[in-house]
Amino acid sequence: MKKGYYKDALGPIKWHIERFGLLHIINGVISKIFAPVIISTLKPSTFSFRKKTYPLLYHRYNTTWKNERCLEVPLVKSLIDNGAGDVLEIGNVLSHYYPLSWDVLDKFEKAERVINEDLLSFVPSKKYELVVSISTFEHIGFDDDLESNFKNSAEKIQRSFENITKNILKKNGKVAITAPIGYNPDMDSLIFKNGLKFDEIYFYKKDGDGKWGSASKDEAEGSKYNYPHPYANCIALGIKEKSD
Repeated sequence: MKKGYYKDALGPIKWHIERFGLLHIINGVISKIFAPVIISTLKPSTFSFRKKTYPLLYHRYNTTWKNERCLEVPLVKSLIDNGAGDVLEIGNVLSHYYPLSWDVLDKFEKAERVINEDLLSFVPSKKYELVVSISTFEHIGFDDDLESNFKNSAEKIQRSFENITKNILKKNGKVAITAPIGYNPDMDSLIFKNGLKFDEIYFYKKDGDGKWGSASKDEAEGSKYNYPHPYANCIALGIKEKSD
């Protein structure tokens, strides 16, 4: 079993240094200090989803204005706002941007309304109409522990996803997750070979001006993480409905 990055408070810092280098950490600190000034200079930009247009989110938390969260956060929040009913979020992301009115499952992060259990074995006392997750599944078995009974992160991701459809969703409930392309090769394979059996998959690519536009599967495949632009250059949104 390998040691996960989320075992202690310094884990995320270690992950960032290993992934991007120390200079990235320094730039991030500087960006956070000057975030209000930087954000005030940005021109508003939008993206399209299901024939509707939404604004990108420019927020100082986690330098959201310059990474994929500027798209993922409003994209997933639009699903919640669309009369979803009981909602469970996997990974504590949205609470950093909006007041919580739904439940959150996060194995490590402690906060109000956050359930600290492992998705792999989580069986809630109630079932949900919508389960959402922002850039969390690519870390399963890749940045956290990979137990000896799994050959690779793909197997652990699949088992975790299956637990949602089996034990967490109501009948006709939906699960929607985003993931960056090019970060975890196993996650990429599951996305492009539809190993998670999504009913719908959407792709978005980033350009040099920081804008995000819809992309085809062919345009998305082969995208790299942190190249040519910092952070994710392409993300996928997969949606699946529980029919039984």
